[in-house]
Amino acid sequence: MTISSPLLFQPDPCLLAKMPSLRDDNVPRFLLRVHTPKSYSQTSLTEVVPQASAHNAARTEQDIFTWDRHDAARILNVQLRWWLHRDASDCSLDCWTSPLLFALQYGLHLARRNNPDEYQPSQITLLIVDTRSIPDGAFVKDLDLLNVFSGYSELNLERNLAYLETMRLGSMGYYFGEYLSQGRLNIKDRCAQATMQDLIDCGLFKLLPELKNEDYWDQWANRVVELRKPFSETNKGKMSEHDEVRTLSSLKDVILDNGRSQSRDASQAAHA
Repeated sequence: MTISSPLLFQPDPCLLAKMPSLRDDNVPRFLLRVHTPKSYSQTSLTEVVPQASAHNAARTEQDIFTWDRHDAARILNVQLRWWLHRDASDCSLDCWTSPLLFALQYGLHLARRNNPDEYQPSQITLLIVDTRSIPDGAFVKDLDLLNVFSGYSELNLERNLAYLETMRLGSMGYYFGEYLSQGRLNIKDRCAQATMQDLIDCGLFKLLPELKNEDYWDQWANRVVELRKPFSETNKGKMSEHDEVRTLSSLKDVILDNGRSQSRDASQAAHA
């Protein structure tokens, strides 16, 4: 099967000037996403396929900057809030995150006691992609898109895109380093993954004992804000990326080691 090149974000020069992360190609080396058997997008070690692509919707081949601006604001608001799209053809974007802590808490949140899907940690997978080998423009920071499209928010909706931008730029800590891709994304030989159970078995709760208490798995964003406080208090309101990477790097090693093991197993099976 031939996997197409990524659908790049290509704003015009005036809009690009408002998008520093895209303009300067300032994308973290590693981006993460959490997926389950029921995720709307299909995620594998080969590609990430948004729901609209699975339905062969035309929008999956159209850069968001070619969309009607009000449609883009509406769809972005749903996507960035992780709400369910009413129309599957609208779901042509995929969310990624850079802070590992945010992804870990989300993975545990999916395993909470009252989750209607009754996921076990072994059914929840954390995927990490190395962005260095993916073309520039395949990822864009959420704040860049908010800056461009928030002015086209639905005025009759209180929790619209403009409100979301205010929340993410505010002082309460509700910014979690999200990025987006659009259309099918080829990640073959550029990624690795491990289940939450893999991470737990390899010492997740020894490294981060704060994550072990299942009473807090019901929370997601608020819990991440709370866990970040010790860092914020020592870094003048901002958690140092260096500190977070240093604290959690061993977990990334587990994911990457797991991915290499999966690749070896697949290679051995192919030659059996």
